[in-house]
Order: sequence, then structure tokens, then C-alpha cells
Amino acid sequence: MIYHAHGLVHDLTGYGYSVREYKTGYFKKCYEHACRKVPQTKGILFLSERRVENGGNLDRIRACVREKGLSYREFLTETPVHKLSRKQIRECAEMVAEAKLIILEDFVPQLHALTMRPETQILQMWHACGAFKLFGLSELGVVDHLTQSSRNHRSYTAALASSSGVVPFYSEAFGIDERCVRPVGVPRTDVFFDTAYREQIREALYTRYPVCRDKKVILFAPTFRGSGNKTAYYPWEKFSVEKLMRELPQESVLILKNHPFVRDCCEIPGEYQDRVLDLSREENINDLLFITSVLITDYSSVIFEAVLLNIPILFYTFDLQEYLEKRDLYFEFAAFAPGKIISDMEALIKAAAGLLDDPTEETSPAMTKTQFQRLFLDALDGHSTQRTMQLVEELLATGD
Repeated sequence: MIYHAHGLVHDLTGYGYSVREYKTGYFKKCYEHACRKVPQTKGILFLSERRVENGGNLDRIRACVREKGLSYREFLTETPVHKLSRKQIRECAEMVAEAKLIILEDFVPQLHALTMRPETQILQMWHACGAFKLFGLSELGVVDHLTQSSRNHRSYTAALASSSGVVPFYSEAFGIDERCVRPVGVPRTDVFFDTAYREQIREALYTRYPVCRDKKVILFAPTFRGSGNKTAYYPWEKFSVEKLMRELPQESVLILKNHPFVRDCCEIPGEYQDRVLDLSREENINDLLFITSVLITDYSSVIFEAVLLNIPILFYTFDLQEYLEKRDLYFEFAAFAPGKIISDMEALIKAAAGLLDDPTEETSPAMTKTQFQRLFLDALDGHSTQRTMQLVEELLATGD
């Protein structure tokens, strides 16, 4: 209601009362002022509004930049622009104005309100692999407040992609030429090709959670329902831990991993608390995949990492049609999912038990894992960080 009222007032008068709009406008003024003060750009700025994960794209490239002795600064916060102080906004705007190369790993909306200096390069190291759910400008016509005039994402000089097959989708989502989408890989996936790292993480997890050692682990990692962070939830009444654990063999363990947006936890029956772990607030989901025997998910992009590790996947999609009405996909779900699609709990239990007994059991996916990997992940080979750094140095040299 508030959003629509703000939009109506803005349309009628040209003015609004959105705190986000006001502070974005202040950011723009500070940037323009800083550009007049700083005659020449230099160095790298790492800019993010999301938590920087250990081993994530930004973390890995920042480490390489530091190792090479390249000049860099960072403005990293989990606070959106409308909650930043005026002092923080000024500091960020000045850093943006001074940078030759700005490196992102997610959407930073206020950046696109700027008319960027022509010499400034912006590299978007998008955090996800592949192309599954519509995102960015691909959601035109799906998301009410997104219009053709939106400047969102269009400022990127270059964007990473996990394969040549997804280049057209990233071009559409970011509103940039296909030549700007560089299928050099996703740096954070290099660990999936590092045997020593895999064994190190497995041993660390078994030490912290000894119940998982020598057991078959089912990882349940659904995405959220709702429109975003503030309204996110998962309908736990649709997933019965008790029924699942009652039917699975004693040597199996269930790990629950909520989407970070979801705050409500699943209630674990007392009799199964020794075999069910809720690690929603603990551990990196990619690390948990190293000890996973079967993944149960729905519309989560974790499937891309699971395919890299050849983990059997079950898609528990009891609300498929309803979900698609609110959040569309790039592909027809049934033709895309590299695993069995299941709509009820009883069938899920049977399929999970079958895969624990025989991981090679045929689940009849429309797209095989090999086909899936070729389409979405063909640039991932353990050397994505190296190629991304080559791109960073190329962008830094642009115009010199």
C-alpha cells in the first residue's frame, strides 16, 4: 500500500517520500561532487550489500588482488542504502568516483542511478551458477515495479557466466550486450575440483557432527516462499520429518538447511534429534554437499553445485504451479530438472529410500546430468579464479 501511494504521488507531482529514493538521490549528488574533485580514476573497489562469504567469488578475487599487490579499497555492508548514514553514503560515493574498476557479486541498486564516468569499469561476478529462475531485467512483466525504463544492471562493463549456454540469459537479465557476458566460470566453484580441500572439509564436518560419519546423509535444502527477505517462509507442514525418518534406515542422517531468508525453524521430533541436524544457521551449504548422499530441494540453485559433485537430486515441488505463477523460470521445469520431480510426501520418502539403497537408481530425468552440465556449467573446471583475474587485469588496463 505504501509503495503504491508513493508511486501515485511521484507520478502526479514528480516528488516522493521514499527514504530509499531520497538517499539514492543524495548518493548521486555526492558521486557527482566527488567526480569533480578527483581528476583520474585508479585501483579497484569491492562493493557489496550482501554478507561476504568465505570462499565466495568476492572473497577469492579479493585474495588474488591482495596477493598480486594491486591497489584496492572496499565498501562492504549488509545494510541497504536507505539505512546508511549520510556519512556512509558520502564515503561510498567517493570510493565509487575514484575507482577504475568496481567489482560486485550481487545487485547494488544505487549504483545504477549514476551516470558513470566513461573510464570506470564495472565487473558483475554474479553469485549464482547457471540460469534457473528469472532474475534481473528478465522479470519485466512479472515483477510489477520493474519497467522498461529501469536502469538496473545496465551499467556493467562485464559479467561472469558459468557457461557459454547461459550467455543469452545473462545478457537479457543485465540489459547488456552478449559480448559483455564472459563465460570464464564462477570462482567459488573451484573448490569442487580440489580433492585436498574436499577431504579437509569432510573431515572438519565429521569432527563437528560425528553422527554423520560413516552414515548416508540426506540434505534437505528448499528455497523460500514469499516475495523477499521480509516475507520469506517455508511451509514446514508440507515436509514431515517424522514420516521421513520413520521409513529411512537407521544408518541415515537428515540435515535441514533453510534458505538464509527463512527464520522459522522446523520442529524436530524428540525421538529423532540424534539423527536430524538443523544447520540452517551453521555451515556453508556448498561444504555440506561434500558429505551429502542425496539432495532434496525444490527451486533452489544449489542443484548446480550438486550436479558438479554428481549427487542424486530429488525435486519436492508440491506447489509447482503456484510457485511458477509468482516466480517464472527460464525453462519448463519438467524438461530442465536433472532428477525426479515429486509432489507428495509419501512418494518423496519412497524415492529417497530408493536412492540411499542404490544411488544409481534411475529417476528418469528429462535432462541427464551430462546434458545439464554441458548447458549450464561447461566453463567450470577448477580454474575460474585464474581466468577471472585475467579479466580483472584486462579491465584495469582498458583505456590506459
